[in-house]
Amino acid sequence: MLWLLLHPLVSLWCFLKAKQAGLRGWPWVLLALLTGPVSVPLFLNHRRMVYRKLGGRDAVCFLP
Repeated sequence: MLWLLLHPLVSLWCFLKAKQAGLRGWPWVLLALLTGPVSVPLFLNHRRMVYRKLGGRDAVCFLP
């Protein structure tokens, strides 16, 4: 029962945050549907690495 409620909510959250960050959303939706809340730390780390790659190693970036 928890899977039916939690996984779609997490996938929607990942899709919205990916679109806000300028990333492709559908791979994160599929990952979140399969793994659920486990994909949230993966997504946050991926977003941080993309920002760091774009800004360079010494850039300061404040994420909301």
